[in-house]
Amino acid sequence: MALDIYNSKTGHITIVTNKEKKFFIDIYQISAQDPLEELLNEFRKAEFSTTLTSKQKLSLLKMLRKSTPAFSIGEEPRGKIRGDDIELYLDVERPYPPMLRRPPYQESLETRKEIEKLINELLDMDVIRKIGNNEIMEITTPVLIMWHDGKYRLCGDFRALNNYTKSARYPILMIPHALDQLAKAKYITNMDCMKGFHQNGVKPNCMKLLRIICHMGIYEYTRMPFGIKNAPAHFQRMMDTIFQEEILEGWMVVYIDDIIIYSETWEDHVQYIDRVLSKCTPINLKISLKKCNFGQQEILALGHKVSGLSLAIDQNKVAAVLQKPVPNSIKEMQFFLGFASHYRNHIKSLAHITNSACSQGLGAGLHQRQIVAGEPREGVICYISRELKDSEDRYGATQTECLCLVWALEKLHHYLEGAVFEVYKDCTALKSLLNMETTNRHRPVSMISKTFKEGFAAIKSIYQLANLQARRRPSARESRQRMPSGNEQELSEYINTCERCQKANRKHEKKYGLLQHTEEPKHPWETINMDWVTGLVPGGKENYNSCLIIVDRFRKSMRCLPFHEEDTSMDTSLLFWNNIISTCGVPNIIISDRDPKFTSEF
Repeated sequence: MALDIYNSKTGHITIVTNKEKKFFIDIYQISAQDPLEELLNEFRKAEFSTTLTSKQKLSLLKMLRKSTPAFSIGEEPRGKIRGDDIELYLDVERPYPPMLRRPPYQESLETRKEIEKLINELLDMDVIRKIGNNEIMEITTPVLIMWHDGKYRLCGDFRALNNYTKSARYPILMIPHALDQLAKAKYITNMDCMKGFHQNGVKPNCMKLLRIICHMGIYEYTRMPFGIKNAPAHFQRMMDTIFQEEILEGWMVVYIDDIIIYSETWEDHVQYIDRVLSKCTPINLKISLKKCNFGQQEILALGHKVSGLSLAIDQNKVAAVLQKPVPNSIKEMQFFLGFASHYRNHIKSLAHITNSACSQGLGAGLHQRQIVAGEPREGVICYISRELKDSEDRYGATQTECLCLVWALEKLHHYLEGAVFEVYKDCTALKSLLNMETTNRHRPVSMISKTFKEGFAAIKSIYQLANLQARRRPSARESRQRMPSGNEQELSEYINTCERCQKANRKHEKKYGLLQHTEEPKHPWETINMDWVTGLVPGGKENYNSCLIIVDRFRKSMRCLPFHEEDTSMDTSLLFWNNIISTCGVPNIIISDRDPKFTSEF
């Protein structure tokens, strides 16, 4: 049979046989389509990296098509995870307190329309059910409308219920620690569970605790709702159990309902995604396709912009700081500084910015180098800073630079341990630490040589500590007469190396802190012990709130002298004179601690 194919003006292709029979077929019915475009159209809701080649995209999309049941596509109801329903226990017995039986909140007409819309959506997805008229209602929680991500959300006001709920504690990974694991990652994929909490069921005996009330009536959650006390811990425990093997292998991070997969090679990346999706399908865990980002070099996750090279704050989060009004009082300034401290790791020299113009501080930055597309690139991981303490403000340039290095290594040890790193500083004076004899201020540097491995022998040799201690600190008068302000350290070193000073200032007594034997007294009130008892309930006509205890070591007798905590050392002297010296005489030995009231004017 011979066939003739030719175009038709009517937009069809006409096939003619030798028997004059014609078949009309629409052109679009036989049009050829690129397999890559076909797969991209099927997963068009997801985001794919623009840097992926056609071959990489095709291999990824073929794998995703095989794992289609793991995704929530179109209007398909979200899944219900099998075998992991949540169970709640209350600390209170029946009858339940009135705080757990609350009426609905008064809402506006516009809010009521939104509540009706959201209630109907939850009913269609089998997240809640209507309560019958004959059912006993002991607990009712009013609903709230929340605006999030450009749309309304329904949430029960479970604050009263949470107060009576027994805590189910489980550790949740800290966000900075989770994101730190993505170092050196070249391909990153993040996925989000579709309404994660609503995929968990609720034990039948606990559904009565999760009843919400609104103007439409009373409804009962059959899935785990948002806002209850133990929901995050329960979901995190479940996800850690499901993906325990993948997490331990070190290429997957799970933070509640967020899944992050990272790798250095594309072949491993596709294999890792396949392993994760293959575990979601059997338990009916659904992934939101429109919240998936595949094969990215940089993603927005957990409020941060993350890549294998750097870590930064999401600009949408920074906007909240920029919109803050300028503080007009000390209280507002304190609130703003506490609010801004969340971004401390991403703002260079934050301690300098928040200090007065005349103060100084310490600052350091952690950078990472990688070869990207054949070229070396450097990105910032974090910044750290703090202001100098009062005792550190008197350090010289060399001591301050040394302090900054030690503090930075201690602060960033979780990044540096087990890795080879370089330290860049613009102070050549650090080399002089080898020749320094005084070590009080450099004592923390010994941490470097004890903590880090032999690869840091250079640092170990630079910060070798001497064992000499200053013999005597110069007095304030000597400092004013001999040296200008800020050079007390040089004066102290001069005294310690002066031969005449060493001979004249020799110490013969025992070192402070060691026990010394005291002779037994031979007469009453020859040796006494005294100390304070504070924190007493105010009493008497004078409202005394403390007392001075004085014990005669010879007769073991005791006297309690009432006193006020806020009184000075001069008041202590008068009390001691009027009650002890005037009646018993002056003791030869007084044993006490170094309380300021005993060591100053006393």
